[in-house]
Amino acid sequence: MASTELDYAIKKSANDLAKELEVERIMSAFKLNPYDILDLPLSATETDVKKQYRKKSLLIHPDKFKHEKGLEAFDFLKKAHDHLADPAKRKDIDMIMTHARTQVLKSILGDGYSTSVTDDDPRLTNLSPPFEQQIRAKGREILVEDELARRRKQKLAYSNEGAEKARAEAEVAARKRKVEEQAKWEGCNTITMPHIIFYFLITRIEYVADTCFPFFSSQNDEMTVSKTGETSRRKRRRRERRTICMCWDKKWGARDLWQVSILRRIHSFFSFCFVKSFSIVVLITIVVNIPRQEMMHHTLITVLA
Repeated sequence: MASTELDYAIKKSANDLAKELEVERIMSAFKLNPYDILDLPLSATETDVKKQYRKKSLLIHPDKFKHEKGLEAFDFLKKAHDHLADPAKRKDIDMIMTHARTQVLKSILGDGYSTSVTDDDPRLTNLSPPFEQQIRAKGREILVEDELARRRKQKLAYSNEGAEKARAEAEVAARKRKVEEQAKWEGCNTITMPHIIFYFLITRIEYVADTCFPFFSSQNDEMTVSKTGETSRRKRRRRERRTICMCWDKKWGARDLWQVSILRRIHSFFSFCFVKSFSIVVLITIVVNIPRQEMMHHTLITVLA
């Protein structure tokens, strides 16, 4: 009975020791080479990969063996199996190891080397270190160089991406600043409905004032034509009114013309007063919607009208 318990304790201790050694082996293996992590030869088949993974995973599974690095070692083991189980990824690693084998053959056999030389060739059997170990070492150098190149490329891509991002952010900020400045400028110069009403009233006041008080300018001045052969709008209006009066003069006589002229001026005067009063009311209503500088300008125009 005591012998059985002793044998069991020795066996358990041996199993625990084997598991601990396996965890340490995986943690010290070259992580870029899945063959090293699974402890497989380079000529291993797909079946060999599955059997080895099952054996190693049962040995160091975290649920069956507690180790401070057991979970991490099991994760490396799983990734190595997935790498070799993927045909595309295994093809890549096999190409690298084939290139490493060629380099080792060239260094051993010289210029007369051939890639068709098998591993059991007498020239390769008694090497120190062994031929496969030299291949793995050369493969490690190539993998390290490739990994460093990949990281440099990735770092450069990140730096370019950062520069591109900074440039894009600068462009966005510039566009935003331009839009804000444009909006600020339009906020002070936008023509709104109150502006349109105000401009209409000013135009109407000028027209009524011109109609009601034609005596501000000489009644007898002749129409003057500019060098371009055109007249101003106000002078054109006076010419039209004189033409109408001349027609009335021929039909009704000078006395009727004078009465019509007086009545017309009285009507225009009251129209002017009405429009003037109405414009003042509207201006008071819309004063908030007109910028201060424009309001001063238009108020001056209104007073002068």
